[in-house]
Amino acid sequence: MKKPKRIREITIRLTEAELAAVRNKAAARGMSMSNLARKLLVDVEHIEISQTRRRRGATPARLPAPTADPALVREVARIGNNVNQLARWANTRKAGVEAVEILVELAALDRNVMRLLDPDGNPDPDQEGRADDD
Repeated sequence: MKKPKRIREITIRLTEAELAAVRNKAAARGMSMSNLARKLLVDVEHIEISQTRRRRGATPARLPAPTADPALVREVARIGNNVNQLARWANTRKAGVEAVEILVELAALDRNVMRLLDPDGNPDPDQEGRADDD
């Protein structure tokens, strides 16, 4: 089988220091800069890019959405809707005793949800040292 001819090229801009680093890496591996770049761009499966700038308008690759039970998602959405309605009602009547009681309960609910969502089980730093009255 005949090897496909490489006819396409890409151009990148480097500083003098970056170019020297690429030359050194290629030389240390006994490769040309083109072969080193090709190997890194084509063959490497994972590269950490969190600290590099993304091109304007480029959208990052998205991770697949985690799967969840649709019935559970609907129930959580219903609960969230109810909580929002309570918060809206309480925030429009901030002076009333009932509103204050609801806001206190909503704050406790928020703490409990945050506790459930924290994968490490760490306490909320804002609540450390306070007694829980849930």
